[in-house]
Amino acid sequence: MKSSLIVLFISLSLSISAQEKNWLSSQGCNALSSLYKYSTPAISELSNDEKHYLEAYAHFLAFIADENPVHTTNFSKSRDQLIGASNKDSQKQDLMAINLSVQYGLLQLMSGNEISGIYSIYRGYKDFMRIEEKLCNELEYIKLQALFLIFADQIESRNSVASWLFGIEGDEKKGFRLLRSYIRQVEGMGGLDVESQVLLAYCLLKFGEASDADIKHMLDQSKVFESPLLSFVSLMVAIKSRKSDEAIWLINDFREDEYKRFPLLFYAQGRLETNLLKVEGEANITAFLNTYKGQSYKADALLRLARLKHINGALSERDSILSLLAIVNPLPTAIDKQAAKEGESLVSYPICLLRARLQFDGGTYQAARLSLNQSECTVLNKCQSIEWNYRMARLEHLLQNYELAVLFYSKVLGDAKGDERYFGPYSALYAAQIAFQNNSLSEALLLIEQGRELNTGEYKHSVNRKLRELELKAQ
Repeated sequence: MKSSLIVLFISLSLSISAQEKNWLSSQGCNALSSLYKYSTPAISELSNDEKHYLEAYAHFLAFIADENPVHTTNFSKSRDQLIGASNKDSQKQDLMAINLSVQYGLLQLMSGNEISGIYSIYRGYKDFMRIEEKLCNELEYIKLQALFLIFADQIESRNSVASWLFGIEGDEKKGFRLLRSYIRQVEGMGGLDVESQVLLAYCLLKFGEASDADIKHMLDQSKVFESPLLSFVSLMVAIKSRKSDEAIWLINDFREDEYKRFPLLFYAQGRLETNLLKVEGEANITAFLNTYKGQSYKADALLRLARLKHINGALSERDSILSLLAIVNPLPTAIDKQAAKEGESLVSYPICLLRARLQFDGGTYQAARLSLNQSECTVLNKCQSIEWNYRMARLEHLLQNYELAVLFYSKVLGDAKGDERYFGPYSALYAAQIAFQNNSLSEALLLIEQGRELNTGEYKHSVNRKLRELELKAQ
């Protein structure tokens, strides 16, 4: 009898501990997990606060899938219902409202409304600062604190017109540490677990650098959770990190219904395949353009199709695609804006340079080097030679041939004055990284200053941020 009571007591203790760690009910967590699979969850038996919260959450995820503005309207209705039904003393409902403020901010940012998007995140932050940490769920508090630290750091570093809103000092490194700690603690908690994986992947895609271990973990988790959104963001991180070979296996496990529910998978797959110069890339990019109802990545998708036609000598088809690219509006992402700009010069782009660029982005460095050493690349104008030297420098750098890399970076820096492309400032940044690695701190600081002088055009905010981070290390 005594032993039975002990077992019962331990079971109750574990149950209470789990409830304290999991801020949503078990049914709520199951519903959230379903939402991330883009399937319809059962929410009728949930409490009103969880029901309104997850209804709004569903519209947020649906907007990512198709960018239909109806979802933004419905999101606002569900959020207002949550706020209207809230118990003023409920920390749980406060946390829900703060989460929805962040989501609404992201909806606005995805729609191109930067000021209103940042302001919504700011309002969420102000509400977050008013809640009492000791009285609310510890893990959810850690998650939100991590996100606000990362977002605030980004806003400050961009010198955005809205940066004054935050009034806090962001700390990206601390934010990522907290986020990783949160992920470890919610492992196995269904919807909270998959949400945490998406948050890390998103933050690494937008703001950080993923390690090889990060990428492997994200790709593995994508397979476990069967979430099209997690798969998409993980693939985009792998593409950003030039880990195409590591990511290609995930694609083989996609089901047809996942593409229908989340057409952005066509884009990620097509982008991955075109970087590897695979013929399947054209079909998947075309499928994306034919099925996706939003605007994000459409300009970039058209540019990628035009590049393939350019490489294969299908010039009339290339020109038809470029004419479509020229009228794409709006251009909601930085990738789309860059694509529209690059489309203007594709006709005169040497094929050897283009092949090398795609191969480099796909992580096939030896193949890219062969492309750069083709005879076509021996006859280039000054503008094209700057890019050729830059691409050779990047290849040698990543292949750890540092002396050759510095030589090619120096050639870029010698010719890049007055060139507003990213080749000059990034060459200074990467050459400074090598100097810093060699403990040549004074040389690194001189290169950093040179990078600032050249940083007048593309990717200006990103380059400034990286130069500043390296400068702090070198001082």
